[in-house]
Amino acid sequence: MKCANCGAEIRVGCVYCPVCGKEAQIVSDYNILEDDYLDSLLQEGEKPSVPSKSKQKEKAAKPKQEKPTGKKSKKSLYIVFFILLFVAAFALIGGILFAKSLSYEGRMEKAEDAYEKKAYEKAISYAKQALEKKKEDALAYAVIGKSYYQKKEDEAAKAYLEKAVEKQQKDTEVYRFLIDLYDKDSDYEAISDLYDEIKDSSIQKLFQDYIVEAPVVEPEAGSYGEYPTITINSEYGADILYTLDGSSPKEDGMFYQEPFPIEKEGKYTLRAVCVDARGIYSKEVKVKYEIDLDVPDLPTASPASGTYTQPTKITIDVPVGCRAYYAWNANPGEQSTQYTEPFDMIEGNNVLSIILINESGQTSGVQKYNYVYMP
Repeated sequence: MKCANCGAEIRVGCVYCPVCGKEAQIVSDYNILEDDYLDSLLQEGEKPSVPSKSKQKEKAAKPKQEKPTGKKSKKSLYIVFFILLFVAAFALIGGILFAKSLSYEGRMEKAEDAYEKKAYEKAISYAKQALEKKKEDALAYAVIGKSYYQKKEDEAAKAYLEKAVEKQQKDTEVYRFLIDLYDKDSDYEAISDLYDEIKDSSIQKLFQDYIVEAPVVEPEAGSYGEYPTITINSEYGADILYTLDGSSPKEDGMFYQEPFPIEKEGKYTLRAVCVDARGIYSKEVKVKYEIDLDVPDLPTASPASGTYTQPTKITIDVPVGCRAYYAWNANPGEQSTQYTEPFDMIEGNNVLSIILINESGQTSGVQKYNYVYMP
């Protein structure tokens, strides 16, 4: 046995240690670590073997590791789960963004962004890719046309801008660029035609330097019982071209100089336009007239037909706008005596014939009175 104090050997039966004199405390020769080790081996079903003293010391010095509890294991699983979920969400978002970049919307976003950054070649490329996704798209045509315009490729710009307008693109820049291209070619008729299609007031303002006001025609359209005098006015001194037979004033028109009358009965279609010094035409005005002259009523005179013995003067009622002519015992006409004031009844049995002629040259029927004057 060994002394518990100094470790010296104590003979069997001794109560005190012969070295240090301490009361003998019996210490077994085996180490407690050996018992732990044996227990663990027995639990694992292995054949026990005694570890070396150095290993025993390492084991004694090494702190005992705690086995993970159930809560810690669950926490670790949650962490792993959320990491996997995050990775999956990130991959999904990345996939969506990638798919969008290849879509029509993605191509157009890049096209518009490139145009804003003045990267016109890229803008054209992206917009053309968008057209492959969405055929006949107004916005794509607009971006391509505007990009070509900025690159000063006029013909290509005009073709795509016209296509954008055709597809109802409401971009003021599209119209501004297209007007400029037409102006370069002095194609004012194209500008006028383009203006005719516009309903948006904000876009119409772009045309203010290219719009000539239409002429104003008087009198207004309608049926007339007399010959009307036609007056045509223009703003800002623009020239006026007109026709009366319904033909095109741009091709067959006469230059208007002063008011003129229509001097024959019938139907007339007046067409007129204004044109400025640049050759820009206004919208056309069309006015229809029907001239059907009113024939004057039969004239009246007093006194009435009859026999008279006293000197008597005859009075003829002449309506406004008419002239009266009379003759004794003959048919009257413009070569006959024109009535201006009451005149004397002539002696005998005579027939007075009267007609009226209006300003349009229309003649009334002949009115006859039979007077017998016997003084």
